[in-house]
Amino acid sequence: MPLARSIAHIAVIAALAFPGIAATEALTPYKIVGDGIPESLTGAPGDAAQGRKLALDRSTTCILCHSGPFPETRFQGDLAPDLSGSGTRWRVDQLRLRLVDASHFNPDTIMPS
Repeated sequence: MPLARSIAHIAVIAALAFPGIAATEALTPYKIVGDGIPESLTGAPGDAAQGRKLALDRSTTCILCHSGPFPETRFQGDLAPDLSGSGTRWRVDQLRLRLVDASHFNPDTIMPS
């Protein structure tokens, strides 16, 4: 993937995950190794609670297409795979790549980066 596209993907993720941070501060190139991105894009480990919160926040649009083990959330999507068990199906590096560039696995995906 060209570096410019990589930076654009990271900018989108940064804007969603860290809305208060200027995009230029959060841009980080990444390297795909095999079927994942082995290094954290922020240098910090993942935070499952924050990830859940982001997935359920309708402004990130995850829950508009995906469903999952979220009994507190009504009107979950049915256009994309159910997120139940995602953390046990894929390693962290594989999940990272799926979020950064789902088209790596499915060129016809409608999932935004």
